[in-house]
Amino acid sequence: MTLVVAMVAPACRDDIIDSAPAGLPGTTWEFDDFYVTFVSNFEVKIHGDDKQDVLAEGTYSIVDGFIEIALDDRVRAGSWDGERLMVDGMVGRLKATAPE
Repeated sequence: MTLVVAMVAPACRDDIIDSAPAGLPGTTWEFDDFYVTFVSNFEVKIHGDDKQDVLAEGTYSIVDGFIEIALDDRVRAGSWDGERLMVDGMVGRLKATAPE
């Protein structure tokens, strides 16, 4: 009996996460009681109603149209189809400018 062992390289981040979350970096989306600003391809900030105070910072990933936003205390989940963003069951509204 011959035992064959295959060595497989571990998946890297680019294998798991869509490499270009088109339309999200540099945008801010308004939800019922918070704003989400996509700072870069993987960085995100959550703002309160006044758009000034940063409530949380974290990272996000998109896999097959599903988005996860990982914050210090929890993960928010939703979907992104290239035009419509939904997080925690709420549909976001694209804002023209990002908070400073």
